[in-house]
Amino acid sequence: MHISVMFLLSFATVSVLGGCPPAPQNFTMYPGNCIGLHPDGQTCAPAIHTGENCGNISTCYEAAMKACEADSKCYSFALESEHSGTTCGTPSGRWHTYAYGAKSLLQNNDWVTYAKGSGPPPPPSFDVTALICMVRGLALQASEKKLGVTSQYVYDALQLQNCPGHNFGTFESYPHKQEYFQQGNISIYVSAATGSDTTGHGTLGNPFASLHKARDYIRNMQQQRDTEHKATVFVENGRYEFGALGALTLDERDSYVTWVSTGSEMSTLSGGISLSNFSWKPISKSEESLLNVPENSVFVADLTKLGKISFSSLFRAGSRQTSERLVRARAPNGNPELPSGQCVCHGQCDQRSCGNSFFNATTPLSSFVAPTINEINFPVPKGGIVYGDDLYSNYSVLFQAPPEGTEGLGLPVAVCPRTGPGLGQGDLYNRTSSVQWVKGNRNWTNVDKAVAHIYQNGWGNTQYAIKAIDWSSGIINFSYGGWQQGRSGRSGPFWIENIFEELNEPSEWYYQEDTQMLYVWPNATTMEGKMDILKNLSIAVLESVIVVNGTVANPATNIEFVGFEITETSPTFLNAYERPPSGDWAIHRGGTVFIQGASDINLINCSITRAGGNGVIYSRHAKNCTLTGSEIYRSGDSGVVLYGDLNWKTGDATGDNGNEYPSGIVIKNNLIHEVGVYGKQTACIFQGVSGRNTIADNVCFSSPRSLININDGFMGLTNITGNVLFNPCRESDDHGALNCWDRTPMRHLSDDTHGDPTWTPGWTTITKNLVLNSYGGSHNLDFDDGSEYMNATGNVVAFAECCKGNYGSNRKCNNNLIITPGVDGYSGSVGHGFCSEETNNGKGSTKANKEFENNTCVLLGHGSVSPYRFQSCDATKNNFNTTCWTTQGNTYMVANGTQVQVPCKGGSIDINTWSQKYHQDLGHKVENLPTINQLETSAKTVLDL
Repeated sequence: MHISVMFLLSFATVSVLGGCPPAPQNFTMYPGNCIGLHPDGQTCAPAIHTGENCGNISTCYEAAMKACEADSKCYSFALESEHSGTTCGTPSGRWHTYAYGAKSLLQNNDWVTYAKGSGPPPPPSFDVTALICMVRGLALQASEKKLGVTSQYVYDALQLQNCPGHNFGTFESYPHKQEYFQQGNISIYVSAATGSDTTGHGTLGNPFASLHKARDYIRNMQQQRDTEHKATVFVENGRYEFGALGALTLDERDSYVTWVSTGSEMSTLSGGISLSNFSWKPISKSEESLLNVPENSVFVADLTKLGKISFSSLFRAGSRQTSERLVRARAPNGNPELPSGQCVCHGQCDQRSCGNSFFNATTPLSSFVAPTINEINFPVPKGGIVYGDDLYSNYSVLFQAPPEGTEGLGLPVAVCPRTGPGLGQGDLYNRTSSVQWVKGNRNWTNVDKAVAHIYQNGWGNTQYAIKAIDWSSGIINFSYGGWQQGRSGRSGPFWIENIFEELNEPSEWYYQEDTQMLYVWPNATTMEGKMDILKNLSIAVLESVIVVNGTVANPATNIEFVGFEITETSPTFLNAYERPPSGDWAIHRGGTVFIQGASDINLINCSITRAGGNGVIYSRHAKNCTLTGSEIYRSGDSGVVLYGDLNWKTGDATGDNGNEYPSGIVIKNNLIHEVGVYGKQTACIFQGVSGRNTIADNVCFSSPRSLININDGFMGLTNITGNVLFNPCRESDDHGALNCWDRTPMRHLSDDTHGDPTWTPGWTTITKNLVLNSYGGSHNLDFDDGSEYMNATGNVVAFAECCKGNYGSNRKCNNNLIITPGVDGYSGSVGHGFCSEETNNGKGSTKANKEFENNTCVLLGHGSVSPYRFQSCDATKNNFNTTCWTTQGNTYMVANGTQVQVPCKGGSIDINTWSQKYHQDLGHKVENLPTINQLETSAKTVLDL
């Protein structure tokens, strides 16, 4: 379907980042970039931090490189760079690329198009807030359709309280608590209030007390269970703590059982141990003096009757309004669940708001040593138009041993990508072992139990167990850690937790493991309120609450959980992580709900809240499972993970290596939000070594990185449709709301369970999604390094370009509605935006079979606008470089009199010349901007609202 829309023109002032140096004589400085250009058009002014004239044009980019190298900033010559204002990345890579891009634009005398400076005043009738509020309101309407309710979480995250006409007085909770009608032949009853595992019979009148007892009872029954003979376990509304019993572990013996929460409220399944029977008393006067806290503010309990126990998470049980994850005593103070305790990005991370909750970045001094065991590299016969000529057409991995000194941690051998373009040496374990911090004694004791959380170069974060701090030199030494992110980077802002002397504000706690004394500052003003909090505390001791774990030969099958809250699990950030070679991320193979060796496992109308790590993981052999009508909220890592395995020595997932990957998974009509409390390289939904899945009609928002991350092409065949995605990259940059890679091909069957073995993925379809870029996001659909066989059609995207590509081939970006790329969806500032972007072409790919056709793109700008940013475009050549997208039949909505030009090396190309000389965008249209109402109508048509 071809879309034609109308819209209004807008300009707004973009604030200058930092302060520009004084302009040299005869130079014009431009706000937003701090770049000057001499009237001769051949001489560039200084980098932002140097104040020196760069000399003639041929040396400008070297000066920019020098400036970046000196202070790790990329303000200077990155005229067209989304990296402006962030760390530069590797010295040999990112800053060189964008400095060179600035040189090219200066040579063209066309760089004004790219500047993020302010334009002329907007027309008197223009209201940029109306545009932003329309798009946010559209997201709320779409969310209501997917969820069936108006969620206050969605409303607040869209900041609709700031939009006139978008006031709501009534919100509804999600998921719905629905009545369940018995389907099985066997009925078992469980009640926390009236049941007994000793004298109970599992009947309605004499129920069991635990789900574990019900499981064991059903296992011992001699009755046959299959599709015609099922068991139903009715779990009375209440709180069920698994900490002392262990996770509810199910296998093939537990097949054909449905577990149902009864009553008007959800039954709570907790991974914790209640502290309701412990005595609390105020700490001593000397301890109050040490902590510098008011009298009767901090309380202590002796936990020795639990036996030797270790934990790193403490919860207050209660309703959604009263429950909380307390903060382990830390410096600086901050709650990682709240924006005040996060390093929030603004304007594609041109600026960060870390507040007072972080220390300034440290300087790495040394690294752990992790030896390479073996390297494998061989070409693979990939099909399609591209055959063996793409940079990522080799199967190329290395195997890395865990670091020396970590033998007791059970870390696996890491499988990593080998050296590739701009990647550096692939690794997981060669990470920082010591850093330079500030000198001076903070009088901390037991620092060998502390943990450092460190942001890394805008892409994520890592955690380290601290070994010691030398206060005289300011050096922090680590015992282990750093593997929670797939690619290492420069150290950024950080905080340190588990320090007794930093227990100095309400809702903080500290556990002294050797004495087993637990210290808590309850957040209440009265003694009664404080005691109420203390009596409702629970320590999280389990990583998983539900574990379904069969085998390929004997899978657990046909198990359902309906209407449960599953919560309070322990953090996993110091556990083992793995690095799927195709992407950048590291994944912990675990979750609050763990499903492996299973088929037809269904989670329905459940709420997975405050997981310590991943919310739900489908690991290795997991087939035809569903997660529907549920909520995942404030998980420590990702919300949902689909993560398979194969023979990494051969790259083969067929034959004897087959079936060790999730497929046929349906993730539908879920509300997934506020994920990544601890891990910042996380998403609402992650897919790696997995395919033929359905991700449909979900509402995903507020993630520290992407909202949906497709780690690799693998077999493809996934359908991503009808989702509402907004607020990506809240704590990171250089990424998209939907992100994917495909650096390492993998051998699979062409149609999952049958077909011929192949290295070529099937097509992944991305359609009918509403995607809103904001915070640190640079793109809406980010087809990064080597991404292939991605078909984005019929989506509505706003506030960034629709499709960005980097290497790779066989991609389609057609029939989409692209709303004002370059507009910040929250601040309202207007910079330059593109409809589509392709970088690093011509360095490994030939004809790449990439389409950008029949899209409608609404561009705000003045004088001239640019629909594309194709790095390999060269106006000095008669033939257009065929590694770029093939453009055709697109419509560009611009202000009356605005020129549409494609920036290329050697000068910009007018859209008509682009069509006539280079045979690109044949059948294109340039139309006037429409009204906001017309644009809203068009968007609703695309989304079937």
